[in-house]
Order: sequence, then structure tokens, then C-alpha cells
Amino acid sequence: PFHRGLRSYARNLQFPGYGPRGGREWDGNKVLYGLIGLNVAGYVAWGVHPRFMNQQAVVSADAVGHGRVWTMLTSAFSHRDTSHILVNMVTLYFFGRNVANAFGGRQVNGAERALARLYLLGALVGSAAHCAWYWHESQSARSPTTRRLLSSRGGMGASAAVNSVVLFAVCVWPWEVVYLYGLLPVPALLLGAAYLAWDLRGVLDGTASNVGHVAHLGGALTGAGLYWKLRRRGFGRWR
Repeated sequence: PFHRGLRSYARNLQFPGYGPRGGREWDGNKVLYGLIGLNVAGYVAWGVHPRFMNQQAVVSADAVGHGRVWTMLTSAFSHRDTSHILVNMVTLYFFGRNVANAFGGRQVNGAERALARLYLLGALVGSAAHCAWYWHESQSARSPTTRRLLSSRGGMGASAAVNSVVLFAVCVWPWEVVYLYGLLPVPALLLGAAYLAWDLRGVLDGTASNVGHVAHLGGALTGAGLYWKLRRRGFGRWR
């Protein structure tokens, strides 16, 4: 449960255009469940039509270069591996629920757009980081084959988008206790630092991996950056 002080703290945060005149209020949890539902639909779609999903829901420098810019967003709802979607959706549920609850209801308008904005911006920045990184790597490769492999290196999954939500929540509630694997109590700040350290190490090691560390960092920095933007403006309107 949130402490009374944290609730008051969260109420002072307003997203752009979502103050008293920001339009009708929605339940932020509906958007949370909607995001999870879209990810489940993407997972099912891989089993039904993998060729279509590979073309339309996997992002790469080549895909964007050939005009499939929508893959920068659709890839954030795309999972083939069961463990991948489970980890992402469980993480999104617990951290996204905190964001939805804190910014929802009659006290602060726009929780649905707050959560959606964190998710979608994290997805887009993560995809952009992924494409930029592998395009740069492909340009420095000597072999034409290696260049093609790097520029076509695909990325998919909600990890970058989820990291945006996670790091935003960590910045707002750094000392909230998170139970790792449901057992080990860890301060949110420590968990966030571990997320960043793991991905940073993955990038610096430069080892071949199926994990999109660069995209993860892009999403995480998006969430942290949006928090600091709000903080710098004194938790006023986000313009």
C-alpha cells in the first residue's frame, strides 16, 4: 500500500493537458489491462501467423529503412517466447498498477494517458536506440555479410516499454519495497540500479546475445527522463 505522503506526492504530478481541464477521467487500470491484453494478442498471433508477425512486429534498422516504421511500436506488443511475455507482463502489472493507482481517480486526471505515454514513449525510444545501435555497428563492419546481419538484427518484446514504466516508478517511489521473485524484499531504487547495471554491462561486453540491452536502456532512460522533466518543472504541467 502507498504511504499517505506518497499519495500526496503523486497527486502533485500532472501530465500534459491532464489537469482539471484535461478531459474525462478514465480508470488507469483499464489501460494497464489493455496493454497486457494487446501483448497477449501479439503472443497468440505469433502462433497463428508467424510470417506476418515477423514482417510487421519485429523492428530492425533494415525494416525501418524500408519504410516499416510502425514496427518501432508494434514490436513492443510482440513476444514469441512464453517466459519473455510472462516476465514482462508481471513486471508491467506490479509497477504499472502503482502508476495507474497513483495518477487515477478523481484526484488526478489522466492516469490512463500517463501510463500509456510512459509505455509508448519507452517503446519508441527503445526501438530507435536498437536501430541506431545496430546501424552504427553495421557501418563499422568490414564484411558485407556481417553488415547485413547487423542491420537486419531484429528486436521485439515489451521490455523497453516496461523499463520506462519501471524507472519512472522507481524515481517517484525509490524506497518502496519490491519483493523480488515474491520473496526477497528489495528497495525499488536498488532494483532499478540493478536493471541499469545489467543492461549497461550487456552493452559494454559486446557479446552476442538475444537480449536487446540497448533498447532496454533506451526505455529505462525514457522513464527516468520524463520523471526528471516533471521534477524540474516543479511537478507542474508537462508541456
